[in-house]
Amino acid sequence: MNVIGLIGGMSWESTVTYYEIMNREIAKALGGFHSAKIMMYNVDFAELEKNMSSGNWDGNAQILSDAAQRLEKAGARFIVIATNTMHKLVPQIEKTVHIPILHIADATAECIKRDGLKKVALLGTKFTMTQDFIKDRLTAAGLDVIVPDEKDIELVNNVIFNELCLGKVLDSSRTEYKRIISDMKEKGAQGVILGCTEIGMLIGKNDSCLPVYDTTIIHATEAARHALMLQTKRLILRRWQESDAKDLYTYAKDPDIGPAAGWPVHHSEEESRNVIQKGLNGAEAYAICLKTDNRAIGAIELKLNGHTDKTERDDECEIGSWLAKPFWRQGITEEASKELIRHAFEDCGMNRIWGAYFDGNEKSKRLQEKLGFTYHQTIKDVEVKLLHEKRTEHINYLTKDDWIKNEILHKEL
Repeated sequence: MNVIGLIGGMSWESTVTYYEIMNREIAKALGGFHSAKIMMYNVDFAELEKNMSSGNWDGNAQILSDAAQRLEKAGARFIVIATNTMHKLVPQIEKTVHIPILHIADATAECIKRDGLKKVALLGTKFTMTQDFIKDRLTAAGLDVIVPDEKDIELVNNVIFNELCLGKVLDSSRTEYKRIISDMKEKGAQGVILGCTEIGMLIGKNDSCLPVYDTTIIHATEAARHALMLQTKRLILRRWQESDAKDLYTYAKDPDIGPAAGWPVHHSEEESRNVIQKGLNGAEAYAICLKTDNRAIGAIELKLNGHTDKTERDDECEIGSWLAKPFWRQGITEEASKELIRHAFEDCGMNRIWGAYFDGNEKSKRLQEKLGFTYHQTIKDVEVKLLHEKRTEHINYLTKDDWIKNEILHKEL
């Protein structure tokens, strides 16, 4: 799991919602006692509000850049800014860190596009509604964005700063917001974006005549999903979803795939769905996907203590993978493995990774050699339970120290 770097406090009420959603989504995805790994820097909103009122955006950029740098140094893998308005400063903040910033507008646009909407209303602070830092990202994603008239822009903005940011939720203001949303519907809006992280305190889906897209919920949910995702130049490693069953069956029914790794071919899409639910649900189990379409073409996993017979230590794990035949000989498994190994050592606190392959599986043998694994032992007559047979198994390992040495050597070359 990646560590989320959360910049909160703008205001703290909405930051609480971010914290709740991210933890709830991680728990839902991983089950048990799992929760999100979050590092939070909570700014003093009074300082930022003063700068906004005086037009000192550079001052706010400095405050948020400092927060982002601190989170990066502490080990965060990406940054989440828990507010819409301060995304105005993302281009400046990005220049000061080496980790990505998960943009609130991009996550929102993807959600709206999945629902097939084309024209949406945008509510938020005056800065968000009148400037282009959010609207341009939405427009670039193919959406037509409209905002209220000048008078209602002032009303929406005043409610945010004079009420919601102070924890005041008034029915009279809810009535006004509902009127404004109705006006936007008359102008052709198919949905409404709650483009301020506080508006969700006032307006829910039952208060609107249009479908509601609450950026707080969307952004926090995407942050949790991102925390369970790894990326390389070509690939996304993400959690398996039941909707992947069709693609899994397409490749897993190939007799050249499963048996070599020790599991039987799949005979139906329903069987593949069951495997996703019960077999590909480990805390560090990922679907290998190309960035071009995000569809599953293979699997890779770190099997942690309790889910592997290679170790009984919490700082050791076993790596395993397979890739669909149409994608062989493209370096995809090696690329995915390198990222998962990095993740194991840098993010998961591992000191040793075990790798194994059955006699005759030359692809796995060559892969582990390329990755720098060291031979440990060969065991004969290993029971392959899913295939009801016995095989010879070769076991290798990679230590964190050896991995670091290899990384340094490759950089020097």
